[in-house]
Amino acid sequence: MADDLQKLIAARKRQARDNKIPEKIEAIATHLGRNGSYIDGGGEGTLCVTFDRGNFWIVTQGVLPGREVFAQRGKKPDIECYIPGEWEKRLSELATLAEAERARKVATEESRREAERLTAEADLRRRFGL
Repeated sequence: MADDLQKLIAARKRQARDNKIPEKIEAIATHLGRNGSYIDGGGEGTLCVTFDRGNFWIVTQGVLPGREVFAQRGKKPDIECYIPGEWEKRLSELATLAEAERARKVATEESRREAERLTAEADLRRRFGL
């Protein structure tokens, strides 16, 4: 019985990794959240996503504190909890939004750098009469 349970747990952990749950949590908390946390919605459907620079990833569902549906903690984290469900669909939607926000931030930073470069070049041209 214990061997069967361990196999089922290993399969569930593999499923979480295959579904890229930790990566989605990191993206959401980093690019949509504040201080490593993001709360989506209200009431029973609330998702609270928490990420702490590789120390833990947690998703809870429901009115805070909610029930954990995914947890991974520690410096060499192992998945402690994973309950598949409808929350994963919303997590994927939020991860897509987070990726768009990350891309927007990158583009904004690139534009800022280019503007600084052009300003510096214009200043040099002005100072040397070019």
